Amino acid sequence: EHIYALALPQAGTLTIKLAAAKGSTVLPDFTITDEFGASTAVTETKAKALSKGGAVVVQKGLVKNLADGAVYLIRVTGTAGTTGRYTLSIDA
Repeated sequence: EHIYALALPQAGTLTIKLAAAKGSTVLPDFTITDEFGASTAVTETKAKALSKGGAVVVQKGLVKNLADGAVYLIRVTGTAGTTGRYTLSIDA
């Protein structure tokens, strides 16, 4: 499990893409919360999309709910006990 802290502007939406690195067997997943762990940091307008047998997960259209400069936490895990290298892309 890895946790990334980001301070983001409030306006607009957020897209998160998480993908297993080449040669990695991890099946990645993520959650996004505020700095206290509350899941109300974003509103999900679209479900997560999985591809490549679960090796890639993308969620688009996450509406940011926190004030300008607030801290968002992205918690990355491997599903089904998988581990390995991955890439995380964030478009805010």
